[in-house]
Amino acid sequence: MLKRLENILNITASASQTAKLLETTTLNLLKTVLYYYKDKYKIFIKHNINNEDLIGLALIAYCDINNIKIEDNIIDFYYDVILNNRLKDEDILDHLIKENEELRNKLEIEHAFIKQAWYEMCETKTKFE
Repeated sequence: MLKRLENILNITASASQTAKLLETTTLNLLKTVLYYYKDKYKIFIKHNINNEDLIGLALIAYCDINNIKIEDNIIDFYYDVILNNRLKDEDILDHLIKENEELRNKLEIEHAFIKQAWYEMCETKTKFE
């Protein structure tokens, strides 16, 4: 299927060429693909996906971003790749719990910052009255 994607896009599908298409580096290709599917489709993919499948999913993402039509059997093939490389439900739940804790911590920090700024503003106001 990767060869068919290469033909559609008229490229040689290497990690560096694919990274260039997605405007990232070869080192960040995995992260870019994982975030793309997580952010757009809420699909959590394993970090240890094989290179050929990673490149294929990256090219599918590129086609999606650029509204490039691809054949249904290619879409079906990479759907199976996603199913076979999806994180287990427990791992997804762990990831979401960790993400929730990080967001909660950021919110607490932001709240403390706003509160401090408010008190500083009020102190400044009373000094001038």
